[in-house]
Amino acid sequence: MAFVDHWRYTGDAKFLKARAYPFCKELALCTRTLLRPSPDGKLRLPTSSSPEIHDNTLNAWLQPNSNFDLAVLKTFFNG
Repeated sequence: MAFVDHWRYTGDAKFLKARAYPFCKELALCTRTLLRPSPDGKLRLPTSSSPEIHDNTLNAWLQPNSNFDLAVLKTFFNG
């Protein structure tokens, strides 16, 4: 998360307000539209990718979410 690193290093509140927050807000809104409830009530992406396996071929697409996508979602939405 380069935005977080930049803000922590500089403490630049203007950057946070003008650049980082608007970007993250739009990313969250976009990602939220992709999430769908699963039978167990948890939100999941319809498809997930794990490019480090199967040489990034079609076999790299998984269901349910890959560990990488889960980590990104948790980090993003849990702060």
